[in-house]
Amino acid sequence: MPPNDLDPRIALEAKRSELEAMPADAVHESPYPPHSMVGEANALYEVAQKYRGALLAVGLDERFIDDLPKRTQALAGAQAARAMVPDAKRSAEELAIEEEAYKVRNELHAAGRYATRKNPQAQSALDKISEGTGFDDGIQDLKDLSLFCDTYTAEMKSVGVALPEMSKRALELAGAFEQQLAKRRTASDAERDATNLRDRAATHLYDAMTEIRSAGAFAFRNDPSILPLFRSAYRRRHRGGGGGSGGGTPSNG
Repeated sequence: MPPNDLDPRIALEAKRSELEAMPADAVHESPYPPHSMVGEANALYEVAQKYRGALLAVGLDERFIDDLPKRTQALAGAQAARAMVPDAKRSAEELAIEEEAYKVRNELHAAGRYATRKNPQAQSALDKISEGTGFDDGIQDLKDLSLFCDTYTAEMKSVGVALPEMSKRALELAGAFEQQLAKRRTASDAERDATNLRDRAATHLYDAMTEIRSAGAFAFRNDPSILPLFRSAYRRRHRGGGGGSGGGTPSNG
């Protein structure tokens, strides 16, 4: 069956369990762009079919040829799925919320330090609030500072903090920041999973292409008219230009 006759989505689902079962240390990035690999695999399949007899005669397992269309379209499907996943970038909305959140946190913390400077218990509470770093700690700090404001209302008002508005705003920002962070982490997980599946599909296809090309290079080592058909046109064009990480796989450029 010619590679283009397969539905990429169906091919990917048919291969999914096999791809997911691949050992992690066997998976590598594609040595060249997936769309180029798909195009070359389509062409290689036609060549392998034409010279099947010669390839099998030098010991190639014919399953590499027969499975090539499925591997090809599985990669096409995995690449399409990866393209549909948004990159886990920080949005302008998240950046704005983060900026205000840290501003409010710092203002409340500074005000709390001054307002309760003669209260060891309050100072100890502020020490604990300032111990953490990172986004999650920043969110918790806002929640803790809101409670601090409610606990030391008179002291905070005495230094000009607008309560209960500031306490309420700290909680609002903590919730908004939490939601934005959760969205980005979800997107990051989806991006990682889609990329991993794409890399597995690329490895699966590249391994078959490497076997076929190696067999062809040997079978037609003395035939300069056929030998180039088993070499990668992309890798020839980009030789020496950093065509990508091959993950230690053999080169048949």
